[in-house]
Amino acid sequence: EAYQVKCISDLESLNFDKLIKKHIPYTLKNGFKWLFYSLTRGRISCCTKQYQLSIYEQRTNWLSATLAWLTDLSFLILGGKLKRKERLSARLGDVLSFLYLSSAVLKAYQSNPTHNHYLHSKWALNHLGFKAQEALINFFQNFPVKWLGLLLKYLTFPFGYPFNLSDDKLEHDLAQIAQYDLKFRKQVTHLCYTDNSDDDMIAKLDEALELAAECAKYDKGDKEETQHNQTNENTHSQSFDNSIHGIETIKKQRLESLVKQIIAVDKFNAEMKHIR
Repeated sequence: EAYQVKCISDLESLNFDKLIKKHIPYTLKNGFKWLFYSLTRGRISCCTKQYQLSIYEQRTNWLSATLAWLTDLSFLILGGKLKRKERLSARLGDVLSFLYLSSAVLKAYQSNPTHNHYLHSKWALNHLGFKAQEALINFFQNFPVKWLGLLLKYLTFPFGYPFNLSDDKLEHDLAQIAQYDLKFRKQVTHLCYTDNSDDDMIAKLDEALELAAECAKYDKGDKEETQHNQTNENTHSQSFDNSIHGIETIKKQRLESLVKQIIAVDKFNAEMKHIR
């Protein structure tokens, strides 16, 4: 493409015509690939075998072929007007961004194929696919040639819209993992900046989640010990050392303090001065 621009700027019309003739088969190839992938929802595209996220990999291939075809077609029909129609070209840019993020998620899961990362990757791919689908729908609805936009929309999604957001159960499972699995949370957020100051709410939230997991273990231990005491008459009611109970109490008090700070809202006095 850079060479094509150079040919135009240097008025090398002969070389530019040759490049355009070479580009036509590439455009037609993208068109046929887009059509076949749309009719099969990407199921005929190549993907990694025995891979839990293979269907998402195939759908990413489908969206990639769709983006390539729509880009070429838009240039062919609109020409230089596409640059001036910034909202239209921006939607194609959104699809490209979501495809880039989807590829990153697939690569990250291949590098660490654990169950927790599978759930996290599945949620992310559902979200990215849905957002890319929304961008394409808006592109079709706002295409200058209305009848062509409707035709492209129908041919791209002939059997309805396949991309949906994750259900509540998956989000609930992820919330449980993020709350109680410290290792997983560190792997996901290791690039997030925290300065551990008194004003850093992210650091406070992370500390609160760690304390919540520890306190949940304490509560579970107390419950099991109580059940054990009820079945054993010779066991004293004192189940833990005083030092252990003291540590548990301190951590619970710290957790309660952090929770109050995290959920607290900003307060203002009558003069609308911040008093938090």
